[in-house]
Amino acid sequence: MGRKLATALVAAAVALVPAVPGTAAAGPARDRVWSLPLPEEATGVTNLRITGSGLVYGHLGHADGTPHVAVWQGGGPRELAPGAVTSFAYGANGSGLVVGQVAPADAEPGYREAVAWLGGRTIDLAPEGSTGSAAVGVNDRGEVLVYSVFTPGPDDVALPVRIAVWHGGRVARVLYEGPEGTGIPLLGPAGHVAVVVPNTEGASSLRVWDPRGALVADTPQPTPYAVPFLLDLNSRGEVVMQSALGALGRVLLWQGGAFTDIGLLPGAESTDAHPTDFFLRDFINDAGEVVATSRTGATSRAFRWKNGKATPLTPDPASYPQAINERGDVALMTCPTPTTCTPQLITRTGPRAATGPTGTTTATVNALHPHAPVVVGTATTPPHSRALPYVRR
Repeated sequence: MGRKLATALVAAAVALVPAVPGTAAAGPARDRVWSLPLPEEATGVTNLRITGSGLVYGHLGHADGTPHVAVWQGGGPRELAPGAVTSFAYGANGSGLVVGQVAPADAEPGYREAVAWLGGRTIDLAPEGSTGSAAVGVNDRGEVLVYSVFTPGPDDVALPVRIAVWHGGRVARVLYEGPEGTGIPLLGPAGHVAVVVPNTEGASSLRVWDPRGALVADTPQPTPYAVPFLLDLNSRGEVVMQSALGALGRVLLWQGGAFTDIGLLPGAESTDAHPTDFFLRDFINDAGEVVATSRTGATSRAFRWKNGKATPLTPDPASYPQAINERGDVALMTCPTPTTCTPQLITRTGPRAATGPTGTTTATVNALHPHAPVVVGTATTPPHSRALPYVRR
């Protein structure tokens, strides 16, 4: 993508965010915040994210405790599967294609199927004969990664799964058919796919396919690390994963055909991408910068890692990275005291507040715009306790 086109797309996306109706809080021109509308019947919102085109999406809570996918762009929230028992989004791209899974109202208990939503239309991606499936990734190339489960045959010792890339509403290539592995596969922005599955010796192995579908890695987990859980994948095919040495966490990076332990901050005991919640977060950008948390007892410090160098992001005794974008901006939760945690945005020019609109109390930043210093998060307003969505730029 040319520099001029990329710059134009970023500018358009940032301009689009304030178009969502909400309450604007006074502040400097470069630091403004908007509340996003929420249906009265919703109990709150979780897992908010934002695409490069400014589409905000997440999960509305219902009274029965089930999540339901909704999007915000140029208007109020729109629930994408109102008739489903439950729905979940794993990703969305700049064209507004949202992917995930639903539990249809007429399905057997526990059944989930892969779907995509685009322009008010629902696209069924569940393979014929599967007993469960999910669309677990999408990129701006229009590719969708579908993970499917099938009933084991008489000789199968593990649940057989299929990993396939869909494009244009059809299967473009099947990458894997075999026993289930650890976690879910990842689809990168350039079309790489990564997964941890058993190899022929029964050990866990990292498999990586390039954008054309060629297998470029089938590497056993490094000894003596625990089986890794995949977290994030960038456009260069570099994979961030959570692992452990004994009972202590370690974050591994696969790049250039080899595993690298990104290490610890001085005096720390373990490193985790996020101590309590690492699902659907951005931990690596295309420059190879990784964010993680290094822990010692009650102290957890967020840091940035690149090319073997770890740099603390804040002096606070407890801080947790939520995301990093292509500019190198990092969204954090920082806790100066055990009972006081606030959202913060670390840019190249220094830290900035990422708190909710005026009048809200506790706030949590969820995610970052891929190319701009724009965050989405949730905040509460007394006397209500439900989490309300907001955007700050």
